[in-house]
Order: sequence, then structure tokens, then C-alpha cells
Amino acid sequence: MSLRLGAHAYENAWSFCVWAPKAKAVELVILDGPERESRRLPMKKVDRGYFELVTDAIRKDGLYKYALHTEGKELGVYPDPASRSLPFGVHGPSRCVELPVPLATGPSTRPKEQVIYELHVGTLTKEGTLAAMERELPRLADLGVTTLDLMPLAQTAGGRNWGYDGVYPFSVSHRYGGPEALLDFVQKAHAMGLEVMLDVVYNHLGPEGNYLPAYGHYFNTNVHTPWGPALNFEAAHSDEVRKFFIASAEQWVTDYDVDGLRLDAVHELQDRRAVTFLAELNDGVHTQAAIRGKRMTVLAESDANDPRYVTPSSELGLGCDIMYAEDLHHALHVALTGETRGYYQDFVELDHVAKALKYGISYDGQYAPSRGRRHGRPVHAVAPEKLLVFTQNHDQVGNRAAGDRLTKLAGLDAQRAAAMCILLSPYTPFLWMGEEYGETAPFQYFVEHGDAQLVEAVRKGRREEFAQFGWKEEVPDPQAESTFERSKINPRLGIDDRKHAAVLATYKALLNLRRELTALADMRDARIVADTRVVRFTRGAAQELVSFVNLSKEAVSFCLEDDLTAYTKRIDLQELGESGESLPDAPKNGTRVELPAFGGVAYVKRTRSTQSSL
Repeated sequence: MSLRLGAHAYENAWSFCVWAPKAKAVELVILDGPERESRRLPMKKVDRGYFELVTDAIRKDGLYKYALHTEGKELGVYPDPASRSLPFGVHGPSRCVELPVPLATGPSTRPKEQVIYELHVGTLTKEGTLAAMERELPRLADLGVTTLDLMPLAQTAGGRNWGYDGVYPFSVSHRYGGPEALLDFVQKAHAMGLEVMLDVVYNHLGPEGNYLPAYGHYFNTNVHTPWGPALNFEAAHSDEVRKFFIASAEQWVTDYDVDGLRLDAVHELQDRRAVTFLAELNDGVHTQAAIRGKRMTVLAESDANDPRYVTPSSELGLGCDIMYAEDLHHALHVALTGETRGYYQDFVELDHVAKALKYGISYDGQYAPSRGRRHGRPVHAVAPEKLLVFTQNHDQVGNRAAGDRLTKLAGLDAQRAAAMCILLSPYTPFLWMGEEYGETAPFQYFVEHGDAQLVEAVRKGRREEFAQFGWKEEVPDPQAESTFERSKINPRLGIDDRKHAAVLATYKALLNLRRELTALADMRDARIVADTRVVRFTRGAAQELVSFVNLSKEAVSFCLEDDLTAYTKRIDLQELGESGESLPDAPKNGTRVELPAFGGVAYVKRTRSTQSSL
């Protein structure tokens, strides 16, 4: 293989390259419309099942497919597996895309400063496009986040989808505006000082429009995942499968200048080879970023509590930069909502909040009841910024039957208390779109499949899944457009409604203080105040930050064990909520104080070092 996978402008012509080892011959099929063939050109077979062609018979925006043949028989005519654009959907032709070479313009946020904001392009704005999202950039920059994490953009069946049913890993959905719109959005975000991270799915493909099996040995039918046969990263032919997905990952850096990738559910990758696919991918994207003189952040979504994900590949790790640390979310969720079903049963004790705050995770090798086994391993040697924490995300909200947010489950004040724990921790915060002002709209599961049998199977699966958990109400119809429309957010809430404006003010104040405390890398201590539901946590070698958060819906009275006379009160959730004051400024040791329901205060020590930064 001497050419890049897919279709690319090549001098005054176009190059095409596809891996199709199941075919004896491949033709490039040029089309004048979505279904009207114009011309066929034979492709040259090269090593390891690749076929290549350079031709001037097609131009920019031209449409094409590949015809696969074996033993004189045509196997079928399919879109390019490496399509960058499919303007007529997953079954239609691929489009020749020519993008200008982007400059490396990203702001290169330092890891300790990173605050990631997860969003779904289709529901962030009324229009649901990348172009429409550009007008949200000033608002998000003003909020104080550093990085926008876009849920998957790959082409799916229909226009309504979370993105995890994508079937063309190189593509940008035409529903969102296509490749050109993504490049423009990245450049506009960079101009506002914001980085862009893309959520990519390399553990499975969607159920509709997946033609990869016709081309080659992309799947290992002997190994199964929650979505079906595993992608073939370890068996025969896996070298080329790896090259395909690594090329997909690298193009986001080289062709779009993105600043990070979120890798979906990496614990589901089936790979027993000595050098893993994940390590190879990380080495590839980091190398491409270094060539461009920029930093690349690879975020691993995993529930494994395994520090190997963020151990460098040179040290026999998997080479990611950040990994999910879900325990703090689970512990806070149980504390604030009282839910104890499923994995929440592992977090009934309030001490899990303190342990997760102190160490980043709570389960580091002990028995987890929901799993029926020991879970996790210690992460003491992992830098705090390599652990991702959150109060909610698209999974924790959207995988509920009705897509309820924490706002509905526990209230605005509880959400602000949880945010204080997350945003004043030394770990990397992950915000879910709309939480910064207490969005009330749900985020529900939605699809737009074209296969009627698949639609009914999805509906039935959702009903049966939640019936097992005792859900008696109607489960929203995933195929209904109304389900999608209900999930759109309304940022005006944070401006027009006083209570929601208080939530927004809280997030901004917490993020502002967080920026001032980046030098305080460690979580010095975290514990539950005796006989209360108040979590006390400190940061810095000399306890430069001391915080108290009440996780109860009742006011709590207790005696301070800290002498805070040398401290300045920087955060008071009561004051930010326009409900008066909770704890006083600079209280003495032994002072009896009362912290209101879901109240929180943060004190910063007045020292030369902190005074110079505050």
C-alpha cells in the first residue's frame, strides 16, 4: 500500500485506496447521482489485499463506490469504508472531499488546567449543526471550560442518533454539515481559545449500513461484545484492521487539527496481542500531533479502574492521557438521590465519596457487590489530572429510562453541591452540556433507523431492559422525532430564570477558583465530618484550600476542627444562590457552625504564594 486509505486529491488527479482481501478484483464506480453510474475503472491489486488507483476521471465532490468481484462474479457495489462524506446516507455513494491543510492553531491547554465539556451537536442548538454551534462558542469560552468534547460525528442511518451507531469511522455526518463544517468549527473554536476533542468509536460499528464484512476480515466472529462480533484487533489479518482504525484516528489530527480523542468503552476492546491496538493508536496520534507541534489528549472511557490505561506505552502501558474515574460520580449520585440499584449498590456508604475524592477512585481492589468480585487497583502513582471525574455525562443521563438529569432527580441545590466536589478537586472535570445552568430537558435515547425490523428490535430491547429494573411508565420511543426534540437544551434558562442563573454563577465561580488553584495538584485529605453528611476536603501541602460540602437535604450543625482565621472564604453556595451566608469568614477552631442543606464553603489560606495567584 503506497497511497492513503480512501479518496484524496493527488497532484492534478485523485487517488483511491481500499483494503478488500475478500475480492479478486475491485472497480472504482463513478456516479452522476446517488444511484446513476457514469463510469467504471479497474483498480490495481497490490500487497496484502489492497487495491489502488490514481485517475483524473473524477473531480472534487465527485461521487463514487467500489464494485467487488470474485471468480467472475460481482459481490456487490458499496460505499468506501474510508468515506469522509456520504451525502445520501449510509447506503449511498461516497463523496470526494478536498480540505485545505489546517494550521496547528490550537491553544494547547496544560493538562492541569483542562476542563472538558461534553456535548451532542444535534441537541446543543435548534438547528443541530456544526455551523449553528459556532454561535455557542463565546458562551462556552466565557463559562471557563477549555475543551469541547463532541459526541461521535460519524455517519449513521438517518439524521437522529447519539453517534454510536456510526458505520464509517473516517466520516463526518452530512446531518451536521460534513467534513468542511468540522474543519471550520475547529478553527473557530481555536480562535476563541477552545480546544476540540472528538468522541470516536473503535470498539464496534452500528447495525445499519455496515459493509465492512463484504470487504475484509474486519470482525472476529469468535469473540463477542455487547454489540455483536468484536472488531478484529488480534486474529489473522488484524494488522490491516488496526491500520484502518489508526488511520482514522490520525486523520482527525492531520486533516482537522483536533486536540483530543475520547475513545469509547476501551474496556470492550478484545485484544491479547503483545503490542495492543490501543498502544499503537496512542503512539500514532501522539506522533502526528508532535509533528505538527501540538499536544494531543487521548481520553479512555473505561469502568475498569486500571491505571495501565494512562501508563505510557514505553512503560508497557496503553498510552492514554486521561481515563474515566467513575466512582466519585456513583458515590455522589447515591448520596444525593438514594438510588442503590445496579452498580449504585456498591456505593451505599458515604465514605465512598471521601475515598474517591482523596484518591480519585474508591474501588482499588476490594470486593464490589454488583460485580460479585474484587474490582480495580490503586492509582496512587497516577497524576490527578489523568483521572476524569463528573457529576453527570451522556451515559449516566441518557441510559436512564426517561433520560433524567441530576437536576430532576435531586434538585438544583444538590447539583451545585456535587459540582463543588468535582470542580474543586485536582482531577480533570467533565461537564455535560447544560448542567452548568441546571438544564431541565432530559437527554433521551434516540435513533432514526431505516430498517423497520431493527426499529422494532430497538424499541423492544429498551422496554425489556427497563422493565427488569421495575420501570412501569412508558419508555420514550427511540425512533420518534419528539424524543430527539425533547432532548434539545435551552441555554436561555441560565439567563432568564433566577434559580438557573444562580447555578450558572456557581459554576463560573468554581471554575474561576479552580484556575487560581492549579498549583495545588494534590488532594491532601478528604473525610466525612463525624455524625454528619458533610464531606471535608483539603488541597495543597499546607492545606491551602479547605472545603466543606453538605450532601444532605437537611441543615447540619458541627464544631470546626480547623483554625481558619488565616483563610479567606472564596466560595459560599448560599451566597451564590442568593440565600444569604452559611459559614462565617475566617472562623476559629471549635466554632460551632451550621451548614445549610446542600450548602458548601471553600476557604483559601492567605499566604504569599496564594496571595500572588489569587
